[in-house]
Amino acid sequence: MSPDDVTRAVIRSIEKNVDEIVVAPIEQRIQASLALVAPSVDARLQRAFGVGEVFGAYPGVTKR
Repeated sequence: MSPDDVTRAVIRSIEKNVDEIVVAPIEQRIQASLALVAPSVDARLQRAFGVGEVFGAYPGVTKR
């Protein structure tokens, strides 16, 4: 998402009087929905795709 995409979404929500907006890409929204309904499946997919390795590179993030 670019800053312009977020700006357009915020303006659209103000014009339509929407309290909450989601500006995440569709892939991230699907993953978040999967995590809610099937957390163990989501965890396995994240391990398979190396998500832990990416976030483990940041200071303060602990690996499990």
